[in-house]
Formats: sequence, structure tokens, C-alpha cells
Amino acid sequence: MRLHRDYTTPMYQKELRRLKALGLIEGSVGTFMHIGDDAHKYLAITKEGIKYLEFRAEENKDIAAPASDG
Repeated sequence: MRLHRDYTTPMYQKELRRLKALGLIEGSVGTFMHIGDDAHKYLAITKEGIKYLEFRAEENKDIAAPASDG
């Protein structure tokens, strides 16, 4: 899916650069943003990014689970 450029594009570019600085993704943020291509060709989730996503999934599961009155 190609990037649809509009007024929100700078916001997404900033967030992707932040995720890259945190080591959660790798690749070239600017390349696909400038040519309007598919991010999957230029970015990848790092091992640390996968660990973070797994952690968040566990946290969300714990939050969504009803408290037991036992």
C-alpha cells in the first residue's frame, strides 16, 4: 500500500524517526516518505521492537482481564 501524503505526513514521519531513535524499527524513514512508497520496503521491526510489542500485548491482556473476586 502506497503512502497517502497529506497534512498528517510530517506527524507520521516524526513518530517513525522517534521509533527508529528508540531502536524499535530500522531502515530509512525519509526514503519512502519522500517518494510516497510502501513503508514495508524500507522499514523493519527490530528484535527490541518485537520484544516491546510482546510486552505491550501482555500488558493489554492483563488490563482487559476482569479482576477475580476469589
